[in-house]
Amino acid sequence: DDMIFTLPNPIVAGEPCAIYMNPKRSSVLMNVEPITCFGGFNGWTNGNFEIVLRSAPLQQYDVVRWMTNKINVPKDAYDLHLSFADEHKLMHDNNNTDDYILKVQNPEQKRVARTISEIEEQDHAGGKLEIVRLASRPGSTKKAKWKEERMLRVWTPPGYQKDNAPEGGYPVLVMNDGKNLYEDWLAHQGVSWNIGYCAADLIGNGILPPFIVVGIDSPGPFRSQCYLPFPPGCGAHDHRPDAARWPGGDVESYMERIVGEVLPLIQSHWGGSMQREKLALGGASFGGVCSLYTAMKYPDTFSAILAESPSLWSGEGRFLEDMQKHKGEWAEKIFIGSGTREYSGTRDHEWQEIDDLLLHYNQEAVRILEEKGVHQDEGRLAFQIEEGAGHIESAWGHRLRGSLQFLLSHWNDNNHQSNGEQ
Repeated sequence: DDMIFTLPNPIVAGEPCAIYMNPKRSSVLMNVEPITCFGGFNGWTNGNFEIVLRSAPLQQYDVVRWMTNKINVPKDAYDLHLSFADEHKLMHDNNNTDDYILKVQNPEQKRVARTISEIEEQDHAGGKLEIVRLASRPGSTKKAKWKEERMLRVWTPPGYQKDNAPEGGYPVLVMNDGKNLYEDWLAHQGVSWNIGYCAADLIGNGILPPFIVVGIDSPGPFRSQCYLPFPPGCGAHDHRPDAARWPGGDVESYMERIVGEVLPLIQSHWGGSMQREKLALGGASFGGVCSLYTAMKYPDTFSAILAESPSLWSGEGRFLEDMQKHKGEWAEKIFIGSGTREYSGTRDHEWQEIDDLLLHYNQEAVRILEEKGVHQDEGRLAFQIEEGAGHIESAWGHRLRGSLQFLLSHWNDNNHQSNGEQ
């Protein structure tokens, strides 16, 4: 984030650390000096502190004024919560009550697979849909529980048997916003992706091998917090004033929980694979930004990424800058989908300028990926523009069959190889 950084980065448990904060990026404290910094580790349960940040020995600019001070990091720390104020503590910036949260690297800390509190099973699309309520994470604070994963919606295909899993486990498609995937009555806008029926059709026609779909319910009001690397803001021309105070910035923590806690549960309870070639992740809107983040940060975990209508307007296109700066690898296959009426398609008024801008953001993402070596003509990237489609589950579901065929076709190759076919 260009408001806060630390040295070292990431923060290391048991080591000293320097905090740098740029008040010019704060709407509350942009003209304040010095800055009071409040901090606490492990959800404010360990080593709470109050320090004063003063001008750092770095080059300063009109829009950059780094303030700094040093702290000691406890040996058992795994995160750092920060908030800021003026020296009289009359003005505060605590990320709209959600704190600024930084990860602390702790080599001795090992993540534990989530456990199940209860499961409700029902028939769905020829297979089974299991509504899985997760037990609370050990040591989780009351505040943190609101942001963490509480419900999974796991679909297993017709004929599924855990004991008959292919070598290496069943392929797994992980999807954000689990409530929107299967049943219309639960979906945000009254129409679901119908992902179970789509998957069953692809499997039944031999286009894809049997695979598991894991929908992860979002944490409601904290959805943007988990799916975005920064708060969304209002977007260009303030076209999303409703999002002005929505939080963001915890996508890395979210993905660490998915990889370190949810995937091991899927492996142990349902026989899901942990192999990169058999893992895919998808989402739409803010969940689509999370998908692209995963393509960039977790290419060694997920081989295929589905990003439908990613909300790249958040931060006024700032994620595109992150993509442009990225110098590492990308997921092997990426599908991006967009409609031409991403704004107007779900509203009672037209705003062509914003429709064009939202489409442009997606086109820019594709351009950057091509520039980074993820090429459409080499079968690593697909971009579908659907004329007249809006920002809605029915559009994402309409494109789903094609997107899954493109992204997951290698699962058939892996399945044949694991069964000894040449």
